[in-house]
Amino acid sequence: MNTPPSIRATAALAAWLTVATMGPAVAEIAPQTSATVGDLAARTMPAFVFVSGGSGVLISADGLVLSNAHVVGKQRSFNVRLGDGRAFNAKLLGYHAFGDLALLQIEGAKDLPFLPLGDSDLMKPGAFCFTIGNPLALGLIDQQPTISTGVISAKNRLSDNYVDALVIDAPINPGNSGGPLINAAGDLIGINGKMQPRMGLRSNTGLGFALPVNRIKRWLPLLQAARGGPVRHGRLEGIEWQEPGRAAMVDYVAPVIRSVAPGSDGERAGFKAGDTIVRCQGEPVRMAAQMYLLLAMNPHTLPATVVVLRDGAETTLTFTMEPVGGD
Repeated sequence: MNTPPSIRATAALAAWLTVATMGPAVAEIAPQTSATVGDLAARTMPAFVFVSGGSGVLISADGLVLSNAHVVGKQRSFNVRLGDGRAFNAKLLGYHAFGDLALLQIEGAKDLPFLPLGDSDLMKPGAFCFTIGNPLALGLIDQQPTISTGVISAKNRLSDNYVDALVIDAPINPGNSGGPLINAAGDLIGINGKMQPRMGLRSNTGLGFALPVNRIKRWLPLLQAARGGPVRHGRLEGIEWQEPGRAAMVDYVAPVIRSVAPGSDGERAGFKAGDTIVRCQGEPVRMAAQMYLLLAMNPHTLPATVVVLRDGAETTLTFTMEPVGGD
């Protein structure tokens, strides 16, 4: 039977997109786009984990599972099921409510399939990605997770408490939360967590947000040691800004410090009146609130870095913060 020209054209476009987004490594098999994505899905799906009504992913052979804090909620013990159908008991190791992260431990686990942690900083807009999830709890019906493909739409985006997020156009819906965002190599590059609603509807709008795995790596030691409780980010108080609107996120101009309270967190960190905030944790800062949110993505046990413009030259401030945050 002859293939209609429209289908041949679509297949050719898909092959071209595979080369463009997945790179030279798959150029030789680009005409078999469906098989390529299918192979990736088959290789990574066993590491998927059904958690409550949402999703999770195995990141170690001994049963460490990443998910979202809003997926696990107040639960401390779970009956989870892997993408290959096996069921296990699991317990909560730790969570960071503000950062929407949770780490579970499958009990008695060994030699389980898992995804290696990739490098989310290497991902560029237009790069191929795909998700595995449990949208609308469909996996409860057929016992199978769902695959969605797309590209990285943007990086370092701010949406509520999602700071420095990866934006994707791969369709996600309620139930995808906590599931893996995966690159063309089969590495974990993020945890899907939220979508942009439209007109109040909680359904796919083509705009999803994922927590980048490089930020998640900072939290893993604390989450593992939390004994089922919360982990905490740092506090930076005592700074006033030249214009309140900048702290209220309505003025997209680099924020300038008006004053620093004596003996405050801000003074101990090295900030001074007149400093202009340039970068925080390596990311450009346009709003005071953005700096605070980026700092909140840093465990209080790790040094934070802020670059300020002072007397016409950039100065790097490196400091630790007092812990704050919990439930």
